[in-house]
Amino acid sequence: MKIDRAAQFKSITTVPCVDCEVTWGTPRIDIHARCAVTICDACCDRRAVQCPFCGSPFGREVKRASRCKKCGETVARNSRSPLLASRLATPAICGALEACGSVNAPPPEQAWLLASLFACLLEAAQAGGNSHAVDAAFAASLRTHFERGLTQDRLSLFGFGFARAIWLCGGNPRPIQRTLHRSELKALGLSGIVVSVEVLFTQDSCKNCMALSGKVWTLAAALEENPLPCRDCLESNAGGYGWCRCCYQPRLSSDYEDIAQEMDAAIEARTVGERELQIVADWEAARAAKNLTRM
Repeated sequence: MKIDRAAQFKSITTVPCVDCEVTWGTPRIDIHARCAVTICDACCDRRAVQCPFCGSPFGREVKRASRCKKCGETVARNSRSPLLASRLATPAICGALEACGSVNAPPPEQAWLLASLFACLLEAAQAGGNSHAVDAAFAASLRTHFERGLTQDRLSLFGFGFARAIWLCGGNPRPIQRTLHRSELKALGLSGIVVSVEVLFTQDSCKNCMALSGKVWTLAAALEENPLPCRDCLESNAGGYGWCRCCYQPRLSSDYEDIAQEMDAAIEARTVGERELQIVADWEAARAAKNLTRM
């Protein structure tokens, strides 16, 4: 039977905090208990001194990535995420939550994002085991939930963040990146003024990504060959998957370039004409002021 995670998320929002039993809490994921709990912000901060994997105390509040002396797992803190029961998780999951939550979206889409991340974290926590197993489960769940609820708006809003989150957790971001690039190519084709594209790379791109520089594809060829993301990108994660940061640079049709040049020339001529008129006006104003002083 399919479980409605969004309904499950809403059903536990009016439950008192499981720790203090006084303050109303919010649903969060307890990695140690491998389940969802309702906990308030104050108790969430108090839990930030315990390892989310084995529950042993650190003896201090974790603010940076720290290694647990008992289980040996490395954990990090994400203070801004409302989904972690102790604000602690693996460094990869903390970075992934930052990547997914860095976009301002309309309330309906933001609610979908929160419910999806909640469900993905719950599945990752239930996978249990060490940090590598939790990261891998989170990456797989992110990809499944994003593809299941994919719309054009969600692709443009959250596509990059989900791809980045999956890569940080050791997963393969290429399917989502490919969908993003193909969507961009189709939008360029609908503009009617773009005939081809070339690849732009960043200053610190790998040599395989730089090798694509200068190559030109027509829109049809780019949609067929899918040159981006680069298949051999060397900026790999723990799973061996690359994170290509190249993008397409559109090349305009010659007809549009001629029109654009004519428009630029007209704007320049108008600017020169206005400047000459202003010079004449200033000269006449200065002459009139000089005549007034002589009277």
